[in-house]
Amino acid sequence: MLGKSGVDGVYDADPNSDPDATKFDIISYDEILGRDLKVADAAAFSLCRENNLPIVVVRPQRRQHRSGGSR
Repeated sequence: MLGKSGVDGVYDADPNSDPDATKFDIISYDEILGRDLKVADAAAFSLCRENNLPIVVVRPQRRQHRSGGSR
């Protein structure tokens, strides 16, 4: 499953509102459930877990607008 979350990974808190949030480089389904982390929609998360699919959290780069010149 590929999700868009507004952050660049899985954290123990919302890094947008908690400057002390810790990012996990790798985390298991059991750890996510045990820590009650809000990683994905519950149904999507359950389907991934049941089918042994990885969850990859990405933050797409915004396209930068170049002013001036022709396109």
